[in-house]
Amino acid sequence: MKKRIFELLIIIVNLTAVILMILPVGISMTWAAAPGQTVGNTRFLSYFDISVIGASGSIYPITTGVFSGLITLIFIFVCILNKKGETSFYLTVFVFFTSVFSIIFGKITFVSVIVSVLLISSAIFQYIRANIS
Repeated sequence: MKKRIFELLIIIVNLTAVILMILPVGISMTWAAAPGQTVGNTRFLSYFDISVIGASGSIYPITTGVFSGLITLIFIFVCILNKKGETSFYLTVFVFFTSVFSIIFGKITFVSVIVSVLLISSAIFQYIRANIS
């Protein structure tokens, strides 16, 4: 019974992280000021927006988004097949680090911090779930 509660909690946490990544408020990018202006143009973009790669060359946001969706699907299959789920745990830890790199090499937004917290909590819940007998 405890295992099923953790499974449901992990799926909810992962889906919440993916939904936050879809919203166009996760990544903050500032373009250079136009001639005659002193302040650059700041735009907020989704983790899945391709212009982040084109404008900044940073692959971390889209990597975090794609792998988070993949982890959610893998973990749903893990729950259906009643497996231990080591692969989804390791992928979640990997995606947590890509989200942290996105914060380090980009700009910190409220959503990016929440996504990182959700991903590390998902990894912790997966570790606890795997060790429940």
